[in-house]
Amino acid sequence: MRGPGLVYFALIMLMLTSACQRPTEVPWSSEIEGSVFEVQVEYQNKSSGDGTTGSSSGRNTLTERIIEVDSKEIIVEYDYAPRPRRYVDEQPNLIEWEFPATISLKHSDDITLQNIEEITARNTEWREAAGIPNEACGLWYFTWNAFKVECDPNTVIQSLEAFILFDDEIHEGQEIKEFGTLKTGIIKLVSSSPLTFQAEFEFDPEVIRESRAEQDVIVAQMMQRETISLENALEGRATEQISGNLTATWELDDRGRVIKRTRNSNITIELENGEIEKLSQKQTTTRTLQAD
Repeated sequence: MRGPGLVYFALIMLMLTSACQRPTEVPWSSEIEGSVFEVQVEYQNKSSGDGTTGSSSGRNTLTERIIEVDSKEIIVEYDYAPRPRRYVDEQPNLIEWEFPATISLKHSDDITLQNIEEITARNTEWREAAGIPNEACGLWYFTWNAFKVECDPNTVIQSLEAFILFDDEIHEGQEIKEFGTLKTGIIKLVSSSPLTFQAEFEFDPEVIRESRAEQDVIVAQMMQRETISLENALEGRATEQISGNLTATWELDDRGRVIKRTRNSNITIELENGEIEKLSQKQTTTRTLQAD
């Protein structure tokens, strides 16, 4: 689910909307126990600079099952969306060790894995079957795409963040924070049918700079070049002038549940030699309620 083409936009895929304290005597979410959703994340990336342009797109789909909702937390299970088997005796792909994953999400935005031992066992099985030693944990390798060897089961939470839409504080005038931005945005009503809200943000240049430096470290590792430290990579990016903005839009259903979120981001980078790089991404997360 990850690759180097998305590293520039990793900070965007990591964003979670904030939530405020809710009264403890009632469920803090309008989600309904037993509900099952199909959640799809689509992205479109574009870049230009130095006389070249590039683009990429893709989608990932998970099934989301609401297990429990109370005054303190939501417990949710995420799993791969059902796919038909090509052969009757086809075995699961061991690389798909991340799911199913059960999380606890509290109104403080605290997310924890509930089945961490199960995920750890699957991860170990995958690495043993693939012959990946413990020393490779955290390293990147390249086949038809680039992959990172993950050994920490908690990285599943990072993979899920683009899929999570729970937030009952989406209403006009509410202040909200997006990861990697300088200050909170103010939610504005943009449509009453369907009920749609929007907020605008300014990116923190240092967050983007660090993301670009991390990419430099990863590329050097994959290309088997001389290893560079993140500190040295940051020094190499220090002269870049970075600016950017994000527009987030939320669509709610008649119960007040967020069923769609769209993030449009635009980043401009002026290099020391005067060249201009432009990066943009549209990320859309959609939840579709499944029939009983």
